Amino acid sequence: MPQVVAVPATLTPPTVVVDARPSQPLPASPSTTHRETHANTAQRYASTPRRLSADRALARRADANMRADVARNIAIARVGLDKNDLSSARRAVMNALAEQPGNGAALQMQHELVSREQERDAKLGYARLCMRQAQWVCAWHNAGRALTIDASSSEARELISRAMVEHSAGGTRSFDPSLPGANSE
Repeated sequence: MPQVVAVPATLTPPTVVVDARPSQPLPASPSTTHRETHANTAQRYASTPRRLSADRALARRADANMRADVARNIAIARVGLDKNDLSSARRAVMNALAEQPGNGAALQMQHELVSREQERDAKLGYARLCMRQAQWVCAWHNAGRALTIDASSSEARELISRAMVEHSAGGTRSFDPSLPGANSE
């Protein structure tokens, strides 16, 4: 016969209290999840054609604005070149090329602009050389040509002013383009 042993009351296992609420929500059943996902996807795709057409319209407006900006900058550059204002023409051409790097009209104007700037720089170089040699009429003449090429050239204006001051301070004859040496470069 098996022996029965009495267990004292102090050796009883402690009671454990378990929280009945789970700390995380239980995952939905696969069929419920599939239906919700399908509903969300269907709703997303239903709004996609409207969203795509709105995106396309926005892109068309942005493209039209960019083309308008490029056209405006090209027009400003043309006016600058026509008025011999090379600094505003350069700014407008560079803005147009920043928007559309391959724009033919802007590239052609840039070529014309560079050509005029080189011609202006050559005339300014001659004027500086004449100033160093104290040939005031020559300096005045070449700086004037540079100013005719680029009306925005502050250096040309400065050289003309200095040549006029030096010329009148020297007490030499007044400027007369028909006199010898007036056309020397």
